[in-house]
Order: sequence, then C-alpha cells, then structure tokens
Amino acid sequence: MAITIAPRLALEPLDERSWRLRDRDVAVNEASSVVAYVEQTPDETYEATWVAHPGGTDVYATLGHLLADAEMRMALHAPDVPRTAVAVPEESLLDEVDEFEDALEEEWTRMYGERPLGV
Repeated sequence: MAITIAPRLALEPLDERSWRLRDRDVAVNEASSVVAYVEQTPDETYEATWVAHPGGTDVYATLGHLLADAEMRMALHAPDVPRTAVAVPEESLLDEVDEFEDALEEEWTRMYGERPLGV
C-alpha cells in the first residue's frame, strides 16, 4: 500500500528496505509517475536513485531528509512543463564528475576535517 507523503508524492514499499517514490499527479500505470527508487543501505542511510527532477543518485542520513529533498524537487518542477526523458551522460563525463567529487571531498577534509554523515 502506498503512503502519501505530500500532496504530489507517494511512497510505495517494494520490500522491507526499498521503496518506489511516485508522483501522485501522474497515473500509476505511467512510467513517468516514478520519481525515484529508494533503498535503505546496510549502514542505515537512504540512497535515492532519481529518475526525474533531475536524475542522479544521492545518499541521505534519514528518510526525512530524502523526503524533504523530494518535496523540494517536486515544488521546483513546473507542472505545466511536459516531461522529457533524462539523457544518460557519456561514461567519460561520469568519470570526470567522480574525479571532481573526489577532489572536492579531499579539499573539504584538508580544510575542515572529517565531514558529518549526510553532508
């Protein structure tokens, strides 16, 4: 059974540690109703694989943080704009993003010490 999270969001359990986050304004049988797939990881964080608003993968310290981000993403998405498929970047671009994130993490650690979980 889906759990209504916000006027436009519903969380549907897939199993004990994973859910589908859906846009309630789109018919359930439409693929575009899926906003994200959510999994609780072994370290008790939550990983969201966003398929809309925009796509990507993020990790959250709590389910509450993830749902707050989902509501913000939905609020920023103009409802009258037609939905389009998210293009998957080239592998080389993904490698560049990974390298940039690693460099940013190293710089943060050098400047401020260890980062708190979920930041």
